[in-house]
Amino acid sequence: MPKQFTLNKKERLKKTKLIEHLFQSGKKITAFPLRMHYLFPEQADAPLQAAFSASKKNFKRSHERNLIKRKLREAYRLQKLPLQTEIAGKNQPLILFFVYNGKEKPPYELIAAKMQELLNKMLLIVQAHEADTPNT
Repeated sequence: MPKQFTLNKKERLKKTKLIEHLFQSGKKITAFPLRMHYLFPEQADAPLQAAFSASKKNFKRSHERNLIKRKLREAYRLQKLPLQTEIAGKNQPLILFFVYNGKEKPPYELIAAKMQELLNKMLLIVQAHEADTPNT
């Protein structure tokens, strides 16, 4: 049985050009204190890729930013399965970039709830996107 709650190297968004393209021409969804940028690119290394960030402006110390990013990755890793299964059958990749915008360190429960809200919204967008995309 394959491991379903993983976040392996191929699923992490690291290419600078792809991230720049995401911020230039992608769209965003907000569920404060999280913001998710998304894009359906022409090509990607994996069907679903994600990256995570916390503001250096709000969190000066790196260990605080790293803690927030760990919580974001964990919440995403545990809740991505419905979105991943929806994307898996399609030939259209999806890239996501999660940004934490809050000013204080959040508890994991808040991040998990907001992540679930964002992923549910994204699932509806993916279903609408596939209805709009003509089959070729």
